[in-house]
Amino acid sequence: MKWYIAKCPTGAENNAIKALQELLTKMHAKELFSEFFVPYHGTDKAKRTTKRANMANYIFLRMDLTPKMQDILNRLEVMNLMLDENLNPITTSHEEIELMRAKIEASMEVQAQSFTAGQMVKVLEAPFEDFTATIEKVDNEKEMANVTIPILGRQISVELPFKSIKRITD
Repeated sequence: MKWYIAKCPTGAENNAIKALQELLTKMHAKELFSEFFVPYHGTDKAKRTTKRANMANYIFLRMDLTPKMQDILNRLEVMNLMLDENLNPITTSHEEIELMRAKIEASMEVQAQSFTAGQMVKVLEAPFEDFTATIEKVDNEKEMANVTIPILGRQISVELPFKSIKRITD
């Protein structure tokens, strides 16, 4: 079985998977489909977990792309396989899927951090990547932090999302 890349409307990833699973059951073709992966990241705002698509519109499907499976996919209005310039379905490796899963898991760990004013953090993304900053203000609702970054003897104030900073441990 290979991994294929499918596209669907933003926010319809779960509905697309549900429609595919129902059609596979109806057409007695469950053996053609192994698993799916929707690149989500989660947040925990006041202990309410939410999921958002990391790569909105994309679903990765591990399946045997037989003529029967192609027929099933063609019946789905909510999902289409991505095609290359020769109109062949685009595949990706199992290693790439696992790398995406690992990156999402790592970003969730960063997002799960709580921050407070006065903490020292490392900036993870450009243009201030690898700079050390001090948190001045935290907005947990928006998952944003106002930080100051010392640059050439001056303190530059910047607002950064939680996913762009990492707490420095002593």
